Amino acid sequence: MPLELAINAPAAAPVKTAINLPGVDGMLIVGLWSSLETNFNQYAWLHLDQWMSYAAAENKKVTLSIRAGDGIPTWLYLPPTNGPGATQLTFTISPKDGATGICQTDVATIPWQPAFLNPWNAMLTNVSGHLKAADVYSNVTLLRLTGINRTSDELRLPAQTPDTNAYTGTGRDCVSNAPAIWQANGYTPSNLLSGWSNILYSFKTCFPDKSFSAAIIPYPPQVPFPPIDDSGQLITNNLPDQNQPLLELAGRMLPGRLVVQFNFLMTSNPPQPAVIQAAQSYGSLPAFQANNWLAASNGGSACGGTVTSPLPCDDSHYLQLLQEGIYPLGFTNSRRSQYIEVWATNAVVFTNAIWQAHQELFTPS
Repeated sequence: MPLELAINAPAAAPVKTAINLPGVDGMLIVGLWSSLETNFNQYAWLHLDQWMSYAAAENKKVTLSIRAGDGIPTWLYLPPTNGPGATQLTFTISPKDGATGICQTDVATIPWQPAFLNPWNAMLTNVSGHLKAADVYSNVTLLRLTGINRTSDELRLPAQTPDTNAYTGTGRDCVSNAPAIWQANGYTPSNLLSGWSNILYSFKTCFPDKSFSAAIIPYPPQVPFPPIDDSGQLITNNLPDQNQPLLELAGRMLPGRLVVQFNFLMTSNPPQPAVIQAAQSYGSLPAFQANNWLAASNGGSACGGTVTSPLPCDDSHYLQLLQEGIYPLGFTNSRRSQYIEVWATNAVVFTNAIWQAHQELFTPS
């Protein structure tokens, strides 16, 4: 549910219907930082308050996700005489590593700069305080670990190039050379980890009694961060697991409170093994989100096809899609996911599949 969506808007109807269906335990509220903090230290609480109050009245859990990346407010880039003075970086990216044929602008900042980290920490502090003052803080059970984002709440930065190399190439001339832009601005994995450490500390301090989820982009098939090493040089072979240092640190700083998830479930596709590897290595809990290949028509998940030619689901295939995430190691293994995130339009249509999946997810092994 987008935070910017007014609760009485027509587009909100599927969300309000879905939240009251058997098997739906709560909602994910995703919002842009720019929509919440419209000017430096000036907040627009209306939509957040409406949805939090609605969830509280329905006794539903809330996962809260406030997105940086394309959600960074423009005032962050104002010079120090008028604002924080963060560095503005402009990229051209192509979704799904060029498979969609679409190119779009993505504006980002340097996530280890104090000019970003200090306002980010202040925003989280104000959100926590406001939720407590509104008496809805207890309804938030999980927060997405955001702050290092591109055009979603997944943990990633622009990393694409216009060429066709094995790691970041898209084959799209309109795509900018993101690694070169990052090299010119001092990117190294150690600098990224330093910024991530500050972000984790802010979340932990502002929400000391909550759990947190990190939505990851594993390699393969996609590269989550610029392929640059700690000497500032491009990595041309043997790309390491770029998520590993970030997740290891999150596991140490948030022991027993970390969920690692992958935001793509597809029928007959094995669930991303990196999620289970993270659970085994860092003590995190696994979770998944259904694919959103039919987003253009507000149809939610597909059950096959390609990103440019997706196939709609029926009830049985949609249940199969959910089961791929519920049993990440197969039906015979006792390990199950912590939760599955679904789209409201699918929950309304596939009510039987949602209820059966809920029972399978929470029935004792």
